[in-house]
Amino acid sequence: MLIGERYRVLERLGTGGMATVLLAEDERLGRRVALKRLHLGSGPEVGERFKREAKLGASLSHPNVVGVYDVVTHEDQVVLVMEYVEGRTLAQLLEEGALSPSEVLDLLRPLAEALDHAHRQGVVHRDVKPANILVRNDGTVKLADLGIATGVELTSVTATGTALGTASYMAPEQFEGRRATSAADVYALAAVAFEMLSGRKARTGATPMEVVHRIATEGAPDLQEAWPEAPDETVDVLCRALSSDPDQRPQSAGELVGDLERTLAPALPKPRKVEETQEVEVPRDTAIPTAELAPTSPIEATSDRATEPEPEPAAPETPPPTRGPRPRGSRRGAAVAALIALLAVVIAVVILTRPDGNPGSAAKDSGQPAQARPAASAQPAPARVTRAFYERAAADDYAGAWKLAGPGFRSQLNGYDAFRAQFSTLQSVRFDRLTTTAQAGNRATVAIATKATHTNRVDTCSGNVSLARAGAARPWLIERIGVGC
Repeated sequence: MLIGERYRVLERLGTGGMATVLLAEDERLGRRVALKRLHLGSGPEVGERFKREAKLGASLSHPNVVGVYDVVTHEDQVVLVMEYVEGRTLAQLLEEGALSPSEVLDLLRPLAEALDHAHRQGVVHRDVKPANILVRNDGTVKLADLGIATGVELTSVTATGTALGTASYMAPEQFEGRRATSAADVYALAAVAFEMLSGRKARTGATPMEVVHRIATEGAPDLQEAWPEAPDETVDVLCRALSSDPDQRPQSAGELVGDLERTLAPALPKPRKVEETQEVEVPRDTAIPTAELAPTSPIEATSDRATEPEPEPAAPETPPPTRGPRPRGSRRGAAVAALIALLAVVIAVVILTRPDGNPGSAAKDSGQPAQARPAASAQPAPARVTRAFYERAAADDYAGAWKLAGPGFRSQLNGYDAFRAQFSTLQSVRFDRLTTTAQAGNRATVAIATKATHTNRVDTCSGNVSLARAGAARPWLIERIGVGC
């Protein structure tokens, strides 16, 4: 079947109350898309909702929102052409039980960014639930189904007194017929977080009406009843977010997730190396050692700048280093080599802690390679990687900055070309805050506050940077940046 003279249907993906979703091939662009086809006889109101979804979806250009490409008509049916997300819904993931706190936070961060972006555009989703949260096979999270979302410039097209959404995740004001605001989406995200952490819905009942009655008459649910190990502060955060009073809830989805991240810290795996978590503040003027930060994995993009010289071959009796220049000059004995190695460590530590130092000269001046230090301490700290990303981008070293971006962040940036275009106006960045707020195992969070000078503006921003590494011997890479300016 060919729809809209270009979309060839491959298979049916699913059927809902008002539409069927099909997988199709766009024969003009050679890509797979999802077609959301309105059921016959659905009525003009549902058709209006479809058109509104297309308009709102097209207005929300965000890596964590399912994109809407087009609207076509086929046999008097309205068909939405959308981004195809190959993966599973959060509802399907939750069928396997509760998620770990670290998994929950990894999923909530991009969802909060998507919702806050929508709210800044004046759009309220109104139906945030696990079935509308897609997790792509590469881990990218997408918020779907804007069918009942509202925009500030749009009037309601639902019947008077009709509540839209899914009962277990709807805020009390939605049942009362009041206009939903961003606070309703924060409530729904809190209900989703409750279910992810505990493995059961925040509100349950034999029928939707029973669920509605419990929401209207009972206080906020207690997370510890479903998850006894829940930290007390996390319980308080969700109780506030699930309050019947919208003014009592966090002011944004990002604030909610930030509170959860802070209070869930005791439930996260303990950090393996204390000395890495103790380094929380980075001096404003400290330079970043380029050789120390570069990952060992292949690079997807190359720089038009001159590359660093290749290290000299290792001596046969010496193991090859993972980073840093080779030592120059012959070794005159085991005692001399040991003394030089000790001096290299001391010089590196002193220079890295001096605001006016030159970290890149430590190994060169000492004549000893960087691997003379323990492997774990040779890895760049998360805060330094964060700083290096911005500084490299400001210096137009886009390939160097791209090396510090993990798969999740590269997806968030929509690829190398989009990243380069986005940062092309950046001239300099001043860090007023650069603090490693959480580090457990191979994951870390860095809080930042920056003043970024562009060619056409100056931005004052703050937020969190999530980083990860493949192992203790691997470099830290940025997985996601969530900031507001």
